[in-house]
Amino acid sequence: MRFKNALKIAFGNYALVFKDLLYKLIFFAIFSVVIGVIFEVGFRPVYNLAADFLSDGFSVFGAFVTGKEVNAAVLSEDFTEIMDYLSSHTGGLVASVAVAVFAFYVLRFFTGISDCVVMISVNGHMTSLSHRPYLALLFENLKHIIKYQLIEAFTAVIVTGAAVALAYVFIAFTSAFGVFLAVLFSIVIRGFYVTVMSRLMTNIVIDKMKFTDAVKNSFGGEKTYFWKMFAQYVTLTVVYVYAIVSAAVFTAFVGEFLLIPFFTLLLACMRQVDYFTVSKKKYFIDYDTIIVPKELRENDEKLLNDVDI
Repeated sequence: MRFKNALKIAFGNYALVFKDLLYKLIFFAIFSVVIGVIFEVGFRPVYNLAADFLSDGFSVFGAFVTGKEVNAAVLSEDFTEIMDYLSSHTGGLVASVAVAVFAFYVLRFFTGISDCVVMISVNGHMTSLSHRPYLALLFENLKHIIKYQLIEAFTAVIVTGAAVALAYVFIAFTSAFGVFLAVLFSIVIRGFYVTVMSRLMTNIVIDKMKFTDAVKNSFGGEKTYFWKMFAQYVTLTVVYVYAIVSAAVFTAFVGEFLLIPFFTLLLACMRQVDYFTVSKKKYFIDYDTIIVPKELRENDEKLLNDVDI
């Protein structure tokens, strides 16, 4: 029921998809330029060496298959060149990696701002069916958005790095089965991360709590509902991965331009449905539908019973 309500709210606020898309395209363009410069400066030489190694490797393999003379020594020479380059440019490569990680942090920080604005807009719809301008919501709530994004972007870098490292270990040491394990654990980590950050996000951005109060409130409340949220976000992650991969295959990545911002909107709606449910507040789905928690209905019935007519 929660997912169904969130989906209805998402389609009712579909215009946010295009606003989020426009915002993120701007920052992705800037990010692409920065990463391109980093690649050219720090990684182009080692990339060229690796490309030569792979090219020679395919040539050697082709010669072996066709029965021609195999010159395996060229592979040894290519590998030696790569190792010599890495050993003599370690500092530069480390610096390039550090800059790339920082660039990812900055990208996550700025794109996450749009995620917050989308959620605030959804909150307005669910609270009073209000639909305020995107930029107005951005600037009015910028202080709290920045406070949250400084935390979220940093956490995202750490979690992403851990997930990538874990995936590498699985794939490197467990062969084909490692791909399954890598995807499985990545989805579980993503689901757990979104579950934890959802409450923190609403506490800081919507309720405008201090960080310490937001953290305490995030881990308080009903423990059983946490696992309901976790199951919900893991399921959403699976659907998201499937949709993204399918769109990449069948639409040549064109579908991603709508899928990514739509899932941003859907995630914001699910977070808000959870927020209203945990807070035991009523909320609008559309002009004709309002969800009233059981506790509020019972209170209303009690008040009516206490009134003498």
